[in-house]
Amino acid sequence: MHDNFDGQPFTGCNDLWFDGLGGLYFTDSYGGHEDRGNETRLFYRSPTGELSLLADDYYKSNGLHGSPDGQWLYVADYLDDKIYRYPVERSGQLGERTLVVEVRAEGVTVDEE
Repeated sequence: MHDNFDGQPFTGCNDLWFDGLGGLYFTDSYGGHEDRGNETRLFYRSPTGELSLLADDYYKSNGLHGSPDGQWLYVADYLDDKIYRYPVERSGQLGERTLVVEVRAEGVTVDEE
């Protein structure tokens, strides 16, 4: 199991979502490390264990979930009061992020609608 990425330790893994192929999307919120600010990183861990950084520009993620069909990944940026959506291009690769709604969210869940 990984305990860091490029020498920066995981300090606040908070949210996760498994895709239909056994990969894992997850956030790292730097919990307890105020000297690093409130940045949150978004990662993908492939079924073979390869780790990819997908985004590092959230203020404080507090929600992550994929659509039931696996075509979309939703991420809530709690301190920026926004929920974003990415198209899942293929397992571990995301398309361009778009704003879904401006609201403070403490989690995300998604249904068929």
